[in-house]
Amino acid sequence: MYGVDIIDRGFNFVGDTAVSQSNISYQLVGMEGSRILKIEWNNVGFFDELSGDNVSTGFTNFQLWLMEGTNDIEIHFGPNSILQPELSYAGTTGANIGLFPGYDVVEDTITSTAYVLGGDPSAPILNEITSLEDATFLDGTIPDGTIYLFSADTTGTMTMDTTGTMTMDTTGTMAMDTTGTMAMDTTGTMATDSTDTTTSIYDAIQLPAFSIAPNPANQVVRILSDETLETIVQIQLVSIDGQIIKRFSSTTRELDITGLANGIYGVQLITEGGGSVLKRFVKK
Repeated sequence: MYGVDIIDRGFNFVGDTAVSQSNISYQLVGMEGSRILKIEWNNVGFFDELSGDNVSTGFTNFQLWLMEGTNDIEIHFGPNSILQPELSYAGTTGANIGLFPGYDVVEDTITSTAYVLGGDPSAPILNEITSLEDATFLDGTIPDGTIYLFSADTTGTMTMDTTGTMTMDTTGTMAMDTTGTMAMDTTGTMATDSTDTTTSIYDAIQLPAFSIAPNPANQVVRILSDETLETIVQIQLVSIDGQIIKRFSSTTRELDITGLANGIYGVQLITEGGGSVLKRFVKK
């Protein structure tokens, strides 16, 4: 579970119309017996932030990978911008990440032991809980490129002592080093790994990293990036509610905004894989 109250950034709290800005997509890859189902939440906002003034400034991107055969679960985190953490995280210190095998929706209680992460997002601690009141949260925003890996083990019960060492039954002993990497011997399975940044969150949909300047802007905004942006097929100038104002060619790097009224707008890059990433700016 990725426990943050997310919302489509195009949701309109004050009007009758809305245009989605936050895509959910999936991809099934691999051969039968070892397939991976990848579900992606792209450019999602945060409920408490958007509901306050109908303006979404913060966003995040992540994927959930479900592994056939091993039953492993991975959560991959991509680009994010958390400008108002007190709203994005609804008054907590960060996201609530964990596995909840049993949950009673009506009673809002967990019905079996759950495992949740806490502490430093780059080197989290795995906690075992039996009540939602004991749930832990990460201390801060999860860095771009972070991967959390959870492995299923139906034969043993996981416990943790105060030293950070995790133990299981006779199928294996799990230990966690100071980097946050959790490993087992050859008889067990890996529980979590937050240090592997070699695999991009967007193996299926490559999203470019870019910024825009100046911001605020008066006459032009420029697209800045250390990448070649070869995967871009179109650039769009959009209003705060997601309406497309103007389209530009994929090679455009300077957008004329002199004809726009003062307000908040976005520059959206569309990739050949069907993904999109958006940066907002203020026209003054």
